[in-house]
Amino acid sequence: DYGTSKLVYPLFPDSDEDTFDTFNLRATFNYSYPGVGFAANATYLQDQFARDAQLAMGDLSEHGRFVHLYLDGVYWGLYNMVERGDAEFASQYLGGDASDYDSDAD
Repeated sequence: DYGTSKLVYPLFPDSDEDTFDTFNLRATFNYSYPGVGFAANATYLQDQFARDAQLAMGDLSEHGRFVHLYLDGVYWGLYNMVERGDAEFASQYLGGDASDYDSDAD
């Protein structure tokens, strides 16, 4: 009723996949500000670095990138756009049907 159910666009330049059922926009509000008293807890880059390192070592991991988010012309800030590591993700990268995989992300 609302159009196609998949987004077909190369969201992540380092991935061969260009078809997505879902992806996450991570705001990382908690522990992201490296200001006074928070510098030791600032983790804005930590999760994406871990995913990128895992991919660089040849392992399977979600691709991600940082984006500026605008909705209806209103700026909402910097977000970490990441592939959702669900059963559909597993079937795209490992083969088979999504129903072949059990995922907590579903």
